[in-house]
Amino acid sequence: MAGLVENFSTHQYFSRYCYTTLSDFRRTPLQDCEMRHQDTYEQDLLGCLNSGKPTRGVKTSTIFNDLQYFQLFELGMPPCLAHDLFLGCFNYDIMLVFRRFIRNKLVGEKYLQSRLNYLLKKFELNSKISLNLNKKCVTSKAIDVWHMIQIIPLLLLKLTRLHEDPAFKLIIMLKNITDIVTAPLISSRQVAMLKLEISHYLEIRSSLFMSPLRPKHHYLSHYHHLILHYGPLMQFSTLSGERKHSYFKTALRHAGNYKNVLKLCSERHQYLQAYLSADKQRFNEKIIYEGTMRTCEDLNKNEKQLMELFNCYGENFKYTDSGICLGTTIKVGYCLFMEHDEFEDLFYIIMIHGIILNDTTDDIFVYGDKISASYFTEMGIPVVQDHSTEDVNCVNLKDLPDITPLKLYRCQENTYLFNSHAIPRK
Repeated sequence: MAGLVENFSTHQYFSRYCYTTLSDFRRTPLQDCEMRHQDTYEQDLLGCLNSGKPTRGVKTSTIFNDLQYFQLFELGMPPCLAHDLFLGCFNYDIMLVFRRFIRNKLVGEKYLQSRLNYLLKKFELNSKISLNLNKKCVTSKAIDVWHMIQIIPLLLLKLTRLHEDPAFKLIIMLKNITDIVTAPLISSRQVAMLKLEISHYLEIRSSLFMSPLRPKHHYLSHYHHLILHYGPLMQFSTLSGERKHSYFKTALRHAGNYKNVLKLCSERHQYLQAYLSADKQRFNEKIIYEGTMRTCEDLNKNEKQLMELFNCYGENFKYTDSGICLGTTIKVGYCLFMEHDEFEDLFYIIMIHGIILNDTTDDIFVYGDKISASYFTEMGIPVVQDHSTEDVNCVNLKDLPDITPLKLYRCQENTYLFNSHAIPRK
């Protein structure tokens, strides 16, 4: 649709963002190159129309050029994380690293598979991944590869003999890069960290393995300035669209009726929308209760004293152990990020003991222990500080920068935090 060449693997001018060539990129992956912009695009398009052949990656005009205020190379093409990273390069790199570990007899294939299945189930990640080391890449959906990257540090946590292998550092860097680019909030400091991390990653990746860098590795090198232009790139991901495709495929398989596919899909989808909208909770910012809902009369003596201390006691308050807020499940035992300390060496989380809803103002509160944690950079995961529990706190969800839950994981006398993306920074 953009009028650019589609074959990234063979065409020399494969990049959507600059004029590097495939041979130059594989020879010197970190070289600076001329960026594409609207003026050079119009020159390339004119050359393409005159010669009838692709000119520097441009092969034809696009229908978007008919729009008055749209310019293809002026913030007109945000990337898709799912296709660039999870299906374009990281799924290949993970398999390269695992094969290296197994070939050097540092870990067994059965151990990786069993450990992977255990962690996916423990953290309630709805993914099924089968490791087949005879294939070039992890053959799963984009969301499955993302889930796998999230648990990689915990997957390899007990294997201390791996830590001396340079490939171990590579896969931890892969996790750190993924955490930043998938985060809903990204600071300028994190963008600078991302640029440095990607440079080191590409350098180590090209030196460790004979397999050449893929074109999507080059796209990764542009992510730091793309974030500055577009903001968090996760908002442009096609994962939500892929989930919709998955729904239609499942509906067709279950029905077994392929005579009128459009009618079947539209009817099933309309029934789903009606069901989701029936209780008027679909676009409601209130919490959807999953656990038992209690009133102030159901609280015991200690709970009443605690709620009075937080000014959360009365007939207009309700209490529960589990609920869904804006599509995010929050329940007792989960943790939420609160804030950093002055120097950002430590950050504080609240381990949830209960959830409170004010029916009058629709405010949602969580209360629990305030705990300090630090960044374990070498492993790519945060670690909870020993004896760090402070006083019980109560916070409004509106005052938190991110309500994505963090989950505790105890291993080898340490407590780690499972995070699905980077912790917000200043």
